[in-house]
Amino acid sequence: MGKTPLSLLRIQRELEEVQINPKDQIAFERNPNDTGTVLYTLYLTDGIYANQAYTFAIHIPLDYPFAPPKPWCLQSVLHPSIDERGRVCLNITREDWSMRYGVQSVIFGLSAIFYELPEDTPLNKEALDLFRHSPQEYTAKAFETYSRQIPNTAYNTMK
Repeated sequence: MGKTPLSLLRIQRELEEVQINPKDQIAFERNPNDTGTVLYTLYLTDGIYANQAYTFAIHIPLDYPFAPPKPWCLQSVLHPSIDERGRVCLNITREDWSMRYGVQSVIFGLSAIFYELPEDTPLNKEALDLFRHSPQEYTAKAFETYSRQIPNTAYNTMK
């Protein structure tokens, strides 16, 4: 029987210690067949996305914490930081990554982008333009996109 990679031991410890924004509710799920991925569901209680839940697959690379975790949104969402394939733009998982960060930082980042829409590095420029020029229409369209979700429908693009 092989040893458990240090990256998975660290992530296990981190998940036991996760603290969240008091406004949010979260759920974690580990896949026994894919120990390098954590499913994270964020239940939003305030703002444009109030009363909506979004699930993310957070891929933990074998060289974690030297390389950042990569979050993917598993359902379609109208958001400047999430593209149509579910890729998420969080600076902390790109050029700002440091091994002193952990999955807790990624979780805070995922929560934060729903409460304050980042405008500096959008993946979905059309969503950002709509938000800037017509916030009411953006809010309505974001709700419509969420309402059209078929339960358990997910992107299958984690590549």
